[in-house]
Amino acid sequence: MADLTIPLRDQDLKDEIADAFLANYANPESLTGEQLVVKHVQNFLRQVLNDQREKEAVDTAKAAITKESSLE
Repeated sequence: MADLTIPLRDQDLKDEIADAFLANYANPESLTGEQLVVKHVQNFLRQVLNDQREKEAVDTAKAAITKESSLE
């Protein structure tokens, strides 16, 4: 899986983002703030990709439907 890096030069902003994720999302794996942010970004991207794949599969299935005018 490819890594996604979002560079932030402001350490205070980095800390604030990490603290916000730690405060607002469950962390049963005891991940660091950085690891938790990465995990949520990965989950978001995975969901977006899965939604797109599902849409493409449905569109393909719909395009393959043929309607018959008789039962013979």
